[in-house]
Amino acid sequence: ILGNVELIQFELGDDAERVKEEIEAIHAQIDRIRNITRSLLQYSRQGGVQDEITWQHVNPVVDESITLVKTGTKKRDVEFVTKLNAKSSVEVNRHQLLQILVNLQMNGIHAMDGKGKLTITTEDWLEGDRCVGAIIHVTDQGCGIKPENLKRIFSPFYTTKREGTGLGLSVSQSILSQTGGELKVESQWGKGTTFSIYLPQRAETDFKITNL
Repeated sequence: ILGNVELIQFELGDDAERVKEEIEAIHAQIDRIRNITRSLLQYSRQGGVQDEITWQHVNPVVDESITLVKTGTKKRDVEFVTKLNAKSSVEVNRHQLLQILVNLQMNGIHAMDGKGKLTITTEDWLEGDRCVGAIIHVTDQGCGIKPENLKRIFSPFYTTKREGTGLGLSVSQSILSQTGGELKVESQWGKGTTFSIYLPQRAETDFKITNL
């Protein structure tokens, strides 16, 4: 589709300006198709070539995700609050963690209709006196999730967004499970939602680990 659209633009030349809005709409939908396809492949992929897992401090990754989200939400009235207290390093795929964090923050902004306080915190994951990893919390002041829907939000294709694919949370959960991590949620209808990413220090995986 993309190839044919680009060929049409080339053939029309200056005349393409007359249908500029239609062409731009096609390009936008092609990008959406590409993202849906990528999410489907990522969700269904079992084994095969995996991206590199490295030792990471989570706080710099969180900072980077907030910068990316802020760039895309300049026209919205969102206050970002950060409390980055985690000291533990974890074994994780940095790129995938960044993708999950951006997705969770954008979900929170959508739940607040682009206006409100978004709080991102990190802490060490403690079991008794032992540190076993790191936890990242993303909390919004949005509409919350109804109790009957909480069990469904990690199911593929479940979404309340008119243009959503429903793959974001299920893909995120699938990605985290590959290294022994987990995504949990707490929500109060009408008050807001907190998504928590649990990352173990040692990835429960046979994939290659690289020290930085």
